[in-house]
Amino acid sequence: MASRKNLSENEIQNLLLDVRDEDEVFLGDELEDELDEIIPDFRDEQVPVEEFGSNHETDLESSEEEVEEDIVQVRITNSPVIVLTVPEVLREILDKNTGINYFRSTMSEKRFEFLTNCLRFDDRSTRAERRQHSKLAPIKELFDHIVETSKSLYSPSDCTTIDEQLLGFRGRCPFRMYIPSKPDKYGIKLLMFCDAKSYYMINSITYTGKDSTPRELPVAEYYALELSTSIHGSNRNITHDNLFTSIPAAEKLLTKNVTTVGTMKRNKTEIPTHFLETKNRLKNTSMFAVHDELTLLSYVPPKLSKGKKKNVIMLSTMHYQPDEDKSVDLPEIISFHNQTKGGVDTFYQLCHTYSISRKTCRWSLCVFYGILNIVGINSMILLHSSKANGSSQPPGAKYSGA
Repeated sequence: MASRKNLSENEIQNLLLDVRDEDEVFLGDELEDELDEIIPDFRDEQVPVEEFGSNHETDLESSEEEVEEDIVQVRITNSPVIVLTVPEVLREILDKNTGINYFRSTMSEKRFEFLTNCLRFDDRSTRAERRQHSKLAPIKELFDHIVETSKSLYSPSDCTTIDEQLLGFRGRCPFRMYIPSKPDKYGIKLLMFCDAKSYYMINSITYTGKDSTPRELPVAEYYALELSTSIHGSNRNITHDNLFTSIPAAEKLLTKNVTTVGTMKRNKTEIPTHFLETKNRLKNTSMFAVHDELTLLSYVPPKLSKGKKKNVIMLSTMHYQPDEDKSVDLPEIISFHNQTKGGVDTFYQLCHTYSISRKTCRWSLCVFYGILNIVGINSMILLHSSKANGSSQPPGAKYSGA
């Protein structure tokens, strides 16, 4: 497996073969059940204007038939978003001459945009109270539901990955982040836990600031433990970068029968001083330190960085010996890390390539589009897992990434 590489179009097409029935694999009636709870608020509070282009409000009292019609239309509103994996221009889809009849027969372009702008995902009357406990309140219930469904449908392989990704968003948001290394740079940060082999997203948490985590735990350590709860006690491994790597976190995960492999920041006080020095070190050499079940590695790569040697510090609770992968001429710890570190990046690349997101000024709608992207890719992975097994899974069974 190549590490953290950009997939070619052919490779992506091989992953995404035929996904016409993917919603049957992942969603079933789940999303519609969620919309059943959303729509009453949508109808009563969010749609004061029925006549497009007019400035007066219409009577909010509607017959049961009109309410039912709106419910159907809201569900159909999400159909173009979910069905069209590669979105086309909305105006082309609903064009009278060249548009797609399936969508044109449901509503006009203005009606579609109107319903999309009016979508809400929680009870507005209790939002202020819930915001005191979570900044994600406007969409937290739906987000948590999708994450729990993702965890319940899949049994990961022995190798998993934790990393951060960014939902591109430049509007007003109390927890918008700036990460220059990400393609979108500005947006909402998601901490993701994915299978390193199939790239399935097992768990995800939206980062809403340091005040949303327990004070007694460092932020990165908290997320490493919280994201991996579904594999505690399973003897699986987590690969991550230096954002999540620390000796206390590794030791806590060991007590839960989970091993870790990750790069370490050079400012960690537990690292011996001579592990950081490179002045008298030869290129392509390694130093190891072992304490109980912790293995520390200091590796000087063969290439120079701006004319100076720069070593790589890594921590592993999976490896116990200073083995070398002769096929790539690297220490086994680094070779394993390179093979398994790209799970989250590949998943997000698939989401980004086949994104159904549309421009919006509302961060909750941005998260909703992100949820649909996650559901689409996870559904595809489940579909191919089912086909690879040669038979359909019985109801309630977990798909396996092993």
